[in-house]
Amino acid sequence: MKKIAFVIVTLLSLIIISCNNNDNNNTPDVALANEVNDFVWKGLNLFYFWQSNVPELADNKFADQNELNSFLNTFSDPENLFDNLLFDTQNTDKWSWIVDDYVALEQQFQGISKNNGVDFGLVRLQGSNDVFGYVRAILPNSNASTKNIQRGDLFLEVDGQQITVDNFRDLLFGANNSYTLGLASITNNTISLTGETVALTKEEYTENPVF
Repeated sequence: MKKIAFVIVTLLSLIIISCNNNDNNNTPDVALANEVNDFVWKGLNLFYFWQSNVPELADNKFADQNELNSFLNTFSDPENLFDNLLFDTQNTDKWSWIVDDYVALEQQFQGISKNNGVDFGLVRLQGSNDVFGYVRAILPNSNASTKNIQRGDLFLEVDGQQITVDNFRDLLFGANNSYTLGLASITNNTISLTGETVALTKEEYTENPVF
């Protein structure tokens, strides 16, 4: 307890000194208008395959968070921000897209979500509007953890409907709390249904941030 108190007092002292030294040149913090914008930018900055080809995603593009916030605040719609940060969508990156369930995303920031425990990604099939899903992880103590589905599994259908770029939001992120996935496999570079299905139910679930 004494060590903690000492650290706090020291930090407060440093902050006070810093404020006194910069009273004449103090620049107010730029408030972030939309937290999802920050999430989108940092996700692309860290994981986007063509990050090095997009100047606005460069590690040294912004001097500090204030500069980044100023840039992000020019976009009122996270989807527009995402689209503007993609590289050469006409010829190179034709596949990247964003799911616009921002309410669910805000809940995820708090570690709370209503889901069935399947952490999945979606991939658009080349030359088609069809989409398939792949399971990245199964959350512990979730509905999916009690079902015959595991990391690495693929799926093509939801409730008997082929997933497409037009219906994936309604099928996977809609108001329906229960749905059935049609599992798939890849043989000779062709993905097709296996005939197996898994019924899943979305429930309130608090994720362990360490997981």
